[in-house]
Amino acid sequence: QAKSRVIICSYEGTLVKEDSIKKVKSFTQQLPLIKITSEQLDLIRQLASDPNNHVYIISETMEAIDQEFQNISNLTLLTEDGFYYKQADGDKWISIFNFDTTWKPVAQKIMQNYASRIEGVSVIAKESSITWNYEKARSDIAKIQAKELVEHLVQVLSRVENIEILKGNKFVEVKPIDINKVNN
Repeated sequence: QAKSRVIICSYEGTLVKEDSIKKVKSFTQQLPLIKITSEQLDLIRQLASDPNNHVYIISETMEAIDQEFQNISNLTLLTEDGFYYKQADGDKWISIFNFDTTWKPVAQKIMQNYASRIEGVSVIAKESSITWNYEKARSDIAKIQAKELVEHLVQVLSRVENIEILKGNKFVEVKPIDINKVNN
């Protein structure tokens, strides 16, 4: 009955189940490439076609949703915790943030060095962040290496402004300060 509705869907975990995720292997392990069903795609298309609906799809990667939803009008896409968005019927990804990325090659090289020491560790490079992920590591040494990695990154990147080094559950991430789903 509402005159205007906002519909927000998370791509990974809501539209696509965890067990359907396929990993793409390359020099560094990339984020999952996943597909939704044709029924889900039709439902998104139907929701987006209603002029009273404002439909948003949020994803970890722009590549996955950019390809998946390229032919649906009136759909806004958001990626990397809101760092990038593509407006309904737009053709370019837009960042609302302007930040220095000179730290990224340094952080990535350090992370790759640590990743090469332990089987099952991957480095995931996004446009706005770099993550050292050890959830698939079979060794307890990864937890120790994660602590050492954080110390190393803090030491090397201490003079870089407006970035943060986060240690989470089986990952270490370097990214601009306050880039997350809550603040954007």
